[in-house]
Amino acid sequence: MVLKVVSGSSGGGSGTVTSVATGTGLTGGPITTTGTVSLANTTVTAGIYGNATTVSQVTINAQGQITSAANVAIAIANTAITNGNITLGNTTIGLGNTATTVGNLTLNNVTINSGNSTVTTGSIGYANISTALRTQALTGYLYGNANTGNVTAATTIPNAGLANSTATLGNTAITLGSTTTSVGNLTLNNVTINGLNTSLTTKSANYTGTLIDGTILGNASTGNITITLPTSVGATGRTYAIKKIDSSANVVIIATTSSQTIDAFTTEILARQFDAVQVQSDGANWVIISFVPGRNGTSGSF
Repeated sequence: MVLKVVSGSSGGGSGTVTSVATGTGLTGGPITTTGTVSLANTTVTAGIYGNATTVSQVTINAQGQITSAANVAIAIANTAITNGNITLGNTTIGLGNTATTVGNLTLNNVTINSGNSTVTTGSIGYANISTALRTQALTGYLYGNANTGNVTAATTIPNAGLANSTATLGNTAITLGSTTTSVGNLTLNNVTINGLNTSLTTKSANYTGTLIDGTILGNASTGNITITLPTSVGATGRTYAIKKIDSSANVVIIATTSSQTIDAFTTEILARQFDAVQVQSDGANWVIISFVPGRNGTSGSF
């Protein structure tokens, strides 16, 4: 804008303007004769503001001028959205939040590059496993845990990775990897025994025979003792040998359980040193199959 100030004496009209001042946002004044009034430059950079991810933020002064302009990223709070959740499988996730577990979700054409994965059911095709994961050394086995769904690699399969980790022989349950020395109620057919050692034990107090006993030596030197046979029920064919080894006048009493009998009696007495008897189960009671009389007194004869 170009202005010219004209004095009252040189024109055809009258006037009193002798100077034009420039206000806020204008330059060039004061003009007393001839001059140009211009808009002052602001600090705003010329350009286009706002795009798909940002909005323009401007400051306007009282004269309507834009004194600053900037791009601001678009960020809308969850609370400003009518529905701020997404659902994957059986899990609802709020926008901006993180979920570490998702169930009932079917993944198609999945590529696993690394990391630990949890698989509950189904399988992952070989073609969908990345080359890096395929070449990782797995020298053992992969097994799953039904409680957590985790898949673990191990050099051996632990009992926890098996549906059934025990086996039962006769009346004894044996956990895989463990050892048992006693099994009862087991029938063996067509068995060849190359060598059999039965146990021999000495008792000087009351004692009940066990499945691993074979020969029981009774020492009654300090008082009468009772050797109780285990039940004969379910033990058909099992034998025990009991012998009195001391020379005292005390006796070794052979007793039974559950009112079972030994050749029709509930007890058998070994009174002399080296008296011995061998009994065998018929499945219900005990029968004497051998009796060896002992010495008649300390210095006597058999």
